[in-house]
Amino acid sequence: MGKLLIISVICLFSANALFAETVSIENDYVFIGVHDKTSRFFMSTKEGDPKTVNDNNKKILPDKTPPTSITVINIDGFITIYGSTDGTYYFRATNDNGKIITDWMIRGLVIRQILEIVDGPTTLLPDTMLVSYSIENNSGQAKKVGVEIILDMYLGDKDGVPCSIEGKLVDKETQFTGESIPDLWYTLDDANKANVRVQGTLKHPLIAVSPDKVIFTVWPRLFDNLWDIEANNSAFPKGKFDNAVAVFFENKTIEPKEKAVFSTMYGLFGANVFSADDLITKVTCDSTIKKYPFPMKLEVQNKSGRELDLINVKLMLPDGLKLSSKSKTKASMDVKKLGIDKSAVFEYMIDQVSPAQDAQTLDIGIAINGKLDTITVDKVVNQGVTLAAAEAPAKEPEKDTAYYMTLMNGDWVTVSQFGYNSSKLTPAIKAELDQAAEVFQQIPVGKGIKIQISGYTDADGSEKLNLKLGMARAKAVYDYLTKVKKLPKSLFVLESGGEADPVSGNDADDGMAENRRVEFKLIMGE
Repeated sequence: MGKLLIISVICLFSANALFAETVSIENDYVFIGVHDKTSRFFMSTKEGDPKTVNDNNKKILPDKTPPTSITVINIDGFITIYGSTDGTYYFRATNDNGKIITDWMIRGLVIRQILEIVDGPTTLLPDTMLVSYSIENNSGQAKKVGVEIILDMYLGDKDGVPCSIEGKLVDKETQFTGESIPDLWYTLDDANKANVRVQGTLKHPLIAVSPDKVIFTVWPRLFDNLWDIEANNSAFPKGKFDNAVAVFFENKTIEPKEKAVFSTMYGLFGANVFSADDLITKVTCDSTIKKYPFPMKLEVQNKSGRELDLINVKLMLPDGLKLSSKSKTKASMDVKKLGIDKSAVFEYMIDQVSPAQDAQTLDIGIAINGKLDTITVDKVVNQGVTLAAAEAPAKEPEKDTAYYMTLMNGDWVTVSQFGYNSSKLTPAIKAELDQAAEVFQQIPVGKGIKIQISGYTDADGSEKLNLKLGMARAKAVYDYLTKVKKLPKSLFVLESGGEADPVSGNDADDGMAENRRVEFKLIMGE
């Protein structure tokens, strides 16, 4: 069936308004509407998730008159709601090539609300709303502007639907700031048998600016405290859920004639949900290892009480060990279905990279769906294995000199390895960037010398998505070097190579991991 995008204008009659016009966009998966009088938005499923029978035509953001999902604008301490009578409309909600666009003016600012349907990060289907606010300063003076996007969740016929983050239920008022903000959150209409599954995405290549604060609370708390609210960590009242999420972008200075864009995403959730306790893992190998490679067996048993679809079992080894080329089992293996009380068994051959410490721990990771780092549940099994004593390590060459000489020779310096489908900087990557920053500080500024930052991916996924992911990785490295290490922004240029120029084959997990990288290269001025 073709996926037709429909743009319509609907007349709604209710007890609250004799006539209210709604501008909408829809496809086979979701429907998004904007209330013309207030510019507030609402959302529902159409077909929803094709794999789920009972999620058709379900509300996921309430369509009350007016809708209860609102956006708060803070201009130099003046607090108002987008679309209110505090401002005036340049034009009300209209469609423009499949996007619902509204222009509203207040205190010298033109604030454009843009709603569009984009591919969901976990479903990879066009079932997600990207809501953006593009703010242009025409006041003639700098303005400090904040934006708070409040999403009033309502799944099907349920208003009390608490959220989860990385498999953990948010059962009390909770606040995240800065780097603690998760990449996404999700919510289900029923934890035991979910029909409607929704996620909010906070960090994504389509989101140019990450939020400063995110609060999970109840809707009345947010509506009564439109801006000045801090989470009090109080438990949600039983039986009185009215859950909502507020996404804050705080105190951004916008100079005259400049623009700033703030966005978030909300749509269908496409990953399996279960906890680490639903799986029992058992590792078997010799207690004393004298020869390499050595055999190891992993058994994963489903004790969740329900059949599990598409789980990914990923083997993570300590420093000094690696998966042998003789191993018939890959480090990352998919299991399409795992029945109740059934087990999946994996047999590995483990080899030595370099001499390791006497006592080692084998960390066995169980990854939900294996498609998004932020929803990975790690189940760690401590398996004491005695290995040969470590030899004294050879003296390493001066790292800074190696970096500098490599750059000066016009060669690439590589930073790897990023997680699957992720631009998140791991502690190991940050350590590499700390070392690189010491070298980059020696490069003279203003001499026409630039450092090119190029982001790359493996070959999994479409070329378009991989180009976006490559740029997101380059941008994450750039942000760390300029914001954390305080290097000048003018020193760097960014590009995305996507899946091009692989450094290893994409037909094996190890090779794909090597291709998930960022590279530096010195560009000399004319």
